[in-house]
Amino acid sequence: MTFLATSGIFREKTHQEHGVAAPEPYYHLTTASRLLVDDEDTTRGGHPCISQLLAMCSSPFIFTASLNLDEWLKEEEDARTPFAMAHGAGVYDVVRRNAAFGSCFDEAMASDSRFVSEIVVRDYGKVFAGVTSVVDVGGHNGTMARAIAKAFPHVTCSVLELPRVVDAMPADGTVEFIAGDMREFIPPAE
Repeated sequence: MTFLATSGIFREKTHQEHGVAAPEPYYHLTTASRLLVDDEDTTRGGHPCISQLLAMCSSPFIFTASLNLDEWLKEEEDARTPFAMAHGAGVYDVVRRNAAFGSCFDEAMASDSRFVSEIVVRDYGKVFAGVTSVVDVGGHNGTMARAIAKAFPHVTCSVLELPRVVDAMPADGTVEFIAGDMREFIPPAE
């Protein structure tokens, strides 16, 4: 905990009792560590949690890929990514063939979408002025598309996702889910 406090992830405090400092410190959340706590009630000032994204970034698949950065940076050709160098396949191919990593990846992308959608709608809403249609490519469960559709009802939102994801999504009338592969086809939209 001392390392995390020194790094700014937590704030260390000591407890004063009768004018004497307690032997054990206690810790408070900082702006950075609040992002790791599940507090999705944004109506009361809460915020989305991105701990799943950090879990994926520290997974063996991503860590192993990072070990290839040195070799990748020295290559003259941009033929393969560090991930492909480490695993013999791209991220999406590994997501499809490894259920555990696929689940970790899906959760990470969902947590990132919850975090980013709030910022997009709040700070960049002017981008949607005059736009009538949006396709969220690789939008998983439609978090970003739903946030846009809710904030800007004039925008028709679709999500292009892999069939395995689309098949698991219940229809709710807010967004349209389209099964496909972004490497093969992206539906037209503004």
